[in-house]
Amino acid sequence: MADKKISALPSATLPLAGTEIVPLVQGGVTSKALASDLFQWPSGRVTYVPIGGNIQAYVTAATAGDTLILGAGTYVVTATITVDKAILIKGQGLSATKVTTATADLAVFTLTASSARITDLYIGNTGTGTSYGIFVGDGLTQLQVSNVIAVLGGNGLKYGIWSQSSITVSNCEMYITSADLNSNGLMIYNDSAATVNISANIQNVRVLSTGATLNNRGIVFNNNNTTKTIVGNVTNCNLNAYASTGVTDIALYVNSTTTFNVTVNAYNSLFSGADSDVTVISTNSCTLTNCTLVHGTVTGTVVYSGTQVVGKVNGNTITTGTGVLTLAAGKTLTASNTLTLAGTDATTQTFPTTNATIARIDAAQTFTGDQTFTDIVKGTVVINVSIPSATPTTITTLPNVSAGVWLLSVVFQGQGSVSFNSVYVITTQGTDSSVSAIKAGGLAVITMSGLNVQLTQATGGTQGTNKTSLVRLM
Repeated sequence: MADKKISALPSATLPLAGTEIVPLVQGGVTSKALASDLFQWPSGRVTYVPIGGNIQAYVTAATAGDTLILGAGTYVVTATITVDKAILIKGQGLSATKVTTATADLAVFTLTASSARITDLYIGNTGTGTSYGIFVGDGLTQLQVSNVIAVLGGNGLKYGIWSQSSITVSNCEMYITSADLNSNGLMIYNDSAATVNISANIQNVRVLSTGATLNNRGIVFNNNNTTKTIVGNVTNCNLNAYASTGVTDIALYVNSTTTFNVTVNAYNSLFSGADSDVTVISTNSCTLTNCTLVHGTVTGTVVYSGTQVVGKVNGNTITTGTGVLTLAAGKTLTASNTLTLAGTDATTQTFPTTNATIARIDAAQTFTGDQTFTDIVKGTVVINVSIPSATPTTITTLPNVSAGVWLLSVVFQGQGSVSFNSVYVITTQGTDSSVSAIKAGGLAVITMSGLNVQLTQATGGTQGTNKTSLVRLM
């Protein structure tokens, strides 16, 4: 039994899942495999395709329901592998099994049968011209591509996957670069002759599309049909589109060239396009739920749901956080300068009902209107003024108000004597003023000259004031 090919075993003798089967032999190295690793279908044969084997020949010999197991190594193809029946092509892993080509204008795989599946391998295409990792024709259903890395480079148009049929793409990575034209990760497309509606489910897919000159796209949904629709679901994806001098680089592109019948729903995904994170042409539908827009550049109408994390909105940077900004309907918040708002949580600050300037508390303020305070206003203004002996010196000027009562206390620097401590009450009406001493230190006297508060000290030498506390009582 050890010398037989797996494909030669009759269906009745296939072992139960989880049991060991005849070892796979490649390059003289034998390793055992489990039935649960290989048998993906309820019936059908499992055939091992050796390194250097003609994959197309094995596909041609297979029947619907079969599984082709590719070995660990590289298969180089010069013609497209046409999968024209419902079979599974399975590699040994993303870095183990590689199917590559350098042939111009080629798709590495072309799927022409419903229920075909490709999984667990690397696809490389460096051919010039219009190149594909996987090309899918029209009218198919239940196609699956999973655990695949597609890497394309060289001159010409590049597509990681082009599909004109319903398809599920999951757990894949696509690195697409064109040296002179467009690069596209996934293209979901209906042409004018399309016969079915397309449903595309894109899950856990990372795309990096780059190029030197023209357009780069992460995922494109493009409908060129007046009667058939495209519905795309993008979940947990990371889509990036960049170029050194590209015209438009867009992470998610939703477009119709005839009627507007494309609907895209994106969930928990990141979009990063050098020119636009998301572009929606005309009235096609695009809803983003719990998504990240790295640049915040959106073209067209997008419906947002859940929590959006935005790197920038129309060029404005918003850092990631867990805070909530809520604006009432129809309201606008405008900031013309850099601001930091700090305070106590769950407090409400009420602003004036008309245009006004908010006063600061760390410098002298001039109020042009009468102010009413429901409690005593306390404050200390430090005035460093040198006061010559026996010379009245203005230390502050009171505002011109209809009526005011002020309390003033003066202390000199470095003087502990009470003779330097003075307390006065000042009354004003317009430009008229009067002053009364509550406590007049013999060496520090306050007088008024109009609205100028003047201090005279009689120490015989110049002294500096220390603290002047001025409070308006009414």
